Amino acid sequence: MEPDLVKLIQNLNRTVDETTKGERFITFFMSVFDPVTRELTYVNAGHNPPLLKDQGAITYLSKGCMGLGMVEQISHIDRTKLKIGVDAVLLCFTDGLIEVENDAGIEYGEERLEKLMFQEDLSSMEALNRAIKKDFDQFRGNNPPHDDFAVLSARFL
Repeated sequence: MEPDLVKLIQNLNRTVDETTKGERFITFFMSVFDPVTRELTYVNAGHNPPLLKDQGAITYLSKGCMGLGMVEQISHIDRTKLKIGVDAVLLCFTDGLIEVENDAGIEYGEERLEKLMFQEDLSSMEALNRAIKKDFDQFRGNNPPHDDFAVLSARFL
């Protein structure tokens, strides 16, 4: 039985709101993959949209709702279902990755991630993550990151 992502988001929002008393919020991405139907169901709660590379195209998984804890009750939560092909790759990341600037003040951005996903098309997820870290370090040069970053990648076999 598929979990009710809308109900989970509502419960998480209530918990964050009660815990932080409206003074803080979190962004959050949640998905469930059904290997039988090959459907990915997701909700993006204000997080950087993960990139889904499937059949040679990149889709930004941005549909969902606002960040959790921003309001007492979220009025609309968009739960989205997508069919996923064999060898599709999902790349989740935090803003510390794409917002880092190089010595010229230019941000890393999502386009660099898209290019790396195509360059590392046949690589393992471990190799993709290493390539992202290496490119991140080369791009920023001597400019220290202003935030931490996390990367999570998954290939759908």
